[in-house]
Amino acid sequence: GLSILLFPLVSQAISEVKPATNILDESGSLTKSSVSYLEKAMQKLKETSGTDVYFVSIRSLPFETEPNQYAEELFQKWNLGEKDVVVVLANKIARAGIFSGNGVTSLTKEMTKSIGEETYPFKAKEEQYSSAALDVSNRIVSILSNKGDPGPPTLIRENSSSNFKSAKAT
Repeated sequence: GLSILLFPLVSQAISEVKPATNILDESGSLTKSSVSYLEKAMQKLKETSGTDVYFVSIRSLPFETEPNQYAEELFQKWNLGEKDVVVVLANKIARAGIFSGNGVTSLTKEMTKSIGEETYPFKAKEEQYSSAALDVSNRIVSILSNKGDPGPPTLIRENSSSNFKSAKAT
C-alpha cells in the first residue's frame, strides 16, 4: 500500500506479475505497427536464441530512479530467468535502461550503457519514440543473435554547400 502512495502512476501501471506480452506500452507513445514489429522481432529472437526480451515504454520513471535501476527492479519483481532481458524506455528523459540475467553474456555493460544513452536518445529526443524503440530493438537483436554490435547511430552531416548559384554567378 505504501508504494501506491510513493509511486502512484508507476505502481498502478506496471503489473506485479510477469506480463503475458513482451511489449508493454504504458506511455501510449508507440505506434501499432512498431508494437507489432517489436513483438515479431522478440518472438523470432526467442525462437533462435532462447532469450526473452521485455520492452517497457513508460512516460517517466519513479522519483530518483535511473532507467537501469528500474529495469532491474522489474526483472526482480517479475522473477525473470537467466536468459531474460528487460528494456525500459523512459520517454520524458529520453533514456533507456537494460537489465539482463546472468545467462545473457553477449550483452555487455558497455553495450547496455551505449544503447540507453546513445541509441534510444538519438530519436527519442525528437519525440520519435517508436523509431527510437525500433533502433534499440534492432541493436539488441543483432547483439543477442551473435551478429555483432552495430553500435550507436551516427549523425551524418550533409555537405553544407548550397544548391543555389552565388549572386556573382547569377
